[in-house]
Amino acid sequence: IDELKKYARRNKFKKIFGPVNIPIIIFGFGFMEEGSNKQLATGKPVNPPIYQRLFIKQGFYIKYIEENYYSRAFRFDPDKLLGYDFSEFEFINLTKENLHEYLDDMIRLHKNNMPEYSKITPNTEKNVKVLFDYLFSYEKDFLVWVVKHIPSNQIVACGHIAPNPFIKDKKGRLTSASIEHVVVDKKFQGQGITMYMYGKTFSQAINPETGERIKYCTNSIGINNKRIIDFTRKYINGIMDRRHFILEYNFDKAKLSHLAQI
Repeated sequence: IDELKKYARRNKFKKIFGPVNIPIIIFGFGFMEEGSNKQLATGKPVNPPIYQRLFIKQGFYIKYIEENYYSRAFRFDPDKLLGYDFSEFEFINLTKENLHEYLDDMIRLHKNNMPEYSKITPNTEKNVKVLFDYLFSYEKDFLVWVVKHIPSNQIVACGHIAPNPFIKDKKGRLTSASIEHVVVDKKFQGQGITMYMYGKTFSQAINPETGERIKYCTNSIGINNKRIIDFTRKYINGIMDRRHFILEYNFDKAKLSHLAQI
C-alpha cells in the first residue's frame, strides 16, 4: 500500500480508486464485505476481509458500495406490459459481425451514465477487446445488446450479461448469468427501458425451442441506484447476497487531516 501511494505521488495523482480487477468482465470491482456469499461467480470478487481493513488503516475510505442481488430469471414479453409503450424502441442483439457499428455508442453511454469508478479502465482498447472476446466465446446471440430510439435514430441504452461457467446442469448447459451492465441514457431513464431490456434478453436466455436454460441471474447495483434496486426487488424478487466496497484515497484530504493532527 505504501508503494502504491509512492507511485501515485510520483505521478502527481490526486486520488486512488479501487480495486479494479482486470479483466473486469471476469473479476469485477471491489473488495467483498465480510459475511457475503462466497460462491464463485463471474465478476464477483472473493477475498478475506483483512484486505479492506489494511487499506482503511492506511487512510483509504469506502467511496462506493455495490450490492449483488440473486434471483430466479423470468421470461416475459415486455411489449405486453401494462402501462408501458415500447413501440418507439428497437432491441438489437450484437454479434462479432455487427459490434463495430455500435461500439462508439456503447462507450458514450457508459462514459456519460455510469458511476465514476466503472470508468477506470486502464488500457481501455485492450480491455474492451477482452470483454467482448470473452462474451462471444460462448457463441450466444443474446449476451450483448443495444436499444435504439426509432424517432431520433439514437442508441439510448445498452447492456450485456455474462454466463457463470461455474454453474451448469447435468447436461453441461449454462444455468446462471450475471447482469453485468444495464446502461440507459439519462434522458430516457424512468420509462421502463430496464424492464424492456430484461424481458427481451431473458426471453432468449430461457427458451425451450433453442434449449437455452438460464434459470438464475445475479445483478450488481450501486446502493444509490434506488430505481434499479426497487425494480430488482419488486419485479424479479432479487435477494441481496453479497456486497463489495470500492475504496478511495484522497491526497488532499489526507494532507488536511495530517495538518489538523499537528
